Order: sequence, then C-alpha cells, then structure tokens
Amino acid sequence: MSLKVEPFMSPLKKTAFWSALACVALLLLVLWWNVSGKKDEGRTSPAGKQQTARSVPKREPSRSLSKRLGSWSLVTGEQGSQAEKAWELRDVEEAVRRTFLAYNARDLPAFKAGWTDQGFRQAYELPKEKVRHFGLLGLLSFRPYVIGEFSDTWVDGKTATTEVGLTYGQVQETHRMALVREDDDWRIDHDEKLALIPQDATVVDVKLKWFLIELDQTWLAPGPVAFRITNADTRPHEFIVKEVRANSGTEENVGLINPLAPGRSETLVLNLTPGRYVGLCNLIAPDGRPYSTGMRTEFTVE
Repeated sequence: MSLKVEPFMSPLKKTAFWSALACVALLLLVLWWNVSGKKDEGRTSPAGKQQTARSVPKREPSRSLSKRLGSWSLVTGEQGSQAEKAWELRDVEEAVRRTFLAYNARDLPAFKAGWTDQGFRQAYELPKEKVRHFGLLGLLSFRPYVIGEFSDTWVDGKTATTEVGLTYGQVQETHRMALVREDDDWRIDHDEKLALIPQDATVVDVKLKWFLIELDQTWLAPGPVAFRITNADTRPHEFIVKEVRANSGTEENVGLINPLAPGRSETLVLNLTPGRYVGLCNLIAPDGRPYSTGMRTEFTVE
C-alpha cells in the first residue's frame, strides 16, 4: 500500500501568500521613508538656516496702525476701508492719551509735541516756545491726569475730533478735542471744555457781581458738585474754590475757571469731600483793591 503526500501549499495559496507579504513590505518602506524625511527636516544645517532667514524680506516699520494692518484686520475681520477707519479712530485716541501721559510723566517736550502751535496757545494762552516748565500752564498745581473714556471719535482725511473725560485732582471735565495730522502724527489743534453735568451731581448756581458772589445754596452733599457760574457784572471775574484745612487753617486751591467776560457762563465740576470751602474772585479792582475783599463766600460740604 503506497502513501500519497499532499504538497504544503497549492499554487494558488502560494501566490496569495507572496502577494500579501509584498504589500506589507511596501507599506513598511513607505513608513520608513516618511519618518526619515521629517528627521532630515529637523536637522537643517546652520548655513541652511541662515539662507532661510535671508530669504524672508524684512517689513518696513510703520507708525500708523492702519498702514501696518494692510487691507485686512485680524482683530475685526473687516476688510479694506472699514478696517483702516477703525485703526484711524484708535490712532486719534492714542495720540490724545499719549499727550496727557507725557504730562503725567513730567515730559514737557513730549507733552508740547502733542499739540499744534495754535492748539497750545488756545488752551494755555501761551506760545509753546515760551513754556519751559509746567508751572506756566496756569493749572492749580502739578497733579496727574486720570484719562477717562473716549467717545464720538471721527476722522475725515487729515482732521479728527474726539471727546474724552479728564480728571486732575478734584476737577472733573469732559473735553472735545480737534486734531490735525502733521508729519504723520495726530496733534491737538483745539480744546473745548464741555459743560456736562454728571447725573448724580449737586448743582449750584453761582452769580459773580461787583464785590459779591451769590450761591443759591451753601450746604452741599459730598460727591460731584457742578457750579454753574455766570458773570452778571460789567467787569471780568474769575471763580476759585479753596478748601479750608482744619488742622492749619490754610486754604488750598481745588478748582477754578479762567476769568469770565461780562455775561459769559461756565460750569465747574468738582468731586468734593466733607469740609469747609470758600469761593472767591481774586482779581484786582481798578482802584487797586483785590476783588476777594468782598467777592468771597463760604460753603460747607457734609
């Protein structure tokens, strides 16, 4: 009896086996090639790195945010003129902010650089070249500005306006400023103080007369106080508010307005704490007597 031995694999099975093995080998070769290529990319030679750095063109610095932005805003997602307009508005507000931060830093050249010659003379009644220290600006004393919110900012070519709240010491004001573009910088060309009264302010009507100051109330609540001042005389008058120091009896200026022409009015908003105060006009009368001889009145905040 003879024994017949079957082959280990039939020809069909052998073909399938070798085909599968070839596919696996090809897959392994592709994986090895990708891994090897990435490693080579991470091993760029120093010369290659220098060549790459030289191939990237340097961007010219631009002082204008709108120029630096180009035609697309990454912040707003707006394109073209709308995005540039948004950056122009921000440029105007930053120019005003930068000017008053220079004041706070006692940087007189930078502060004066934020104004046009005309704007500086209009605001401080002196040409820029004659102001060599801050004491000549006619403010109460050197007190840093607190810069509030901006509103109603617009730009039209090389002119712009904005409104901003400015507080120094106890004086609270809202200013409307007109700016012009000079040498690629925005500069303040006109400064107008707005007669805005806070909603929670105590309103006091003040009449300036010949050797007399009339207040319609002399007992006031602490907080914002809006003095609506009218010159009812035929001569110019000023209005200065001083706080009487209880421990020394001395008086310290806390707010003032520039001399008012006859018939003119102005509003002075102060944030007053409890204490004794006086309001006076300290100009000199034609006969040589100080107006404060009679133009002085006291009021209390409590």
